[in-house]
Amino acid sequence: MTHDGCWRLAPAYDFTFTVDTSAPAYINRHSLSINGSIEEVTKTDLLAVATRFDIKEANAASHYRTFALEASVTEPWIARIEAEIAARLSLL
Repeated sequence: MTHDGCWRLAPAYDFTFTVDTSAPAYINRHSLSINGSIEEVTKTDLLAVATRFDIKEANAASHYRTFALEASVTEPWIARIEAEIAARLSLL
């Protein structure tokens, strides 16, 4: 988000890998940093960025069921998505 509140896409290098087979291994990896962390990004890192940029509902994933029910998502999909959210949060 820009300072005047407009959202725009990040440059592609934010979410792509560099590939140079002759380069050292540290070159050939994802290089987006979150709160200064490139590897082992934690929930604390994500929440720090959310706070810094005034992102509301940064913990929305923990309230997914409520949002899903309000949006008329069916129970099988809610369960499936909750399992995926839990799996990803367990990696933080």
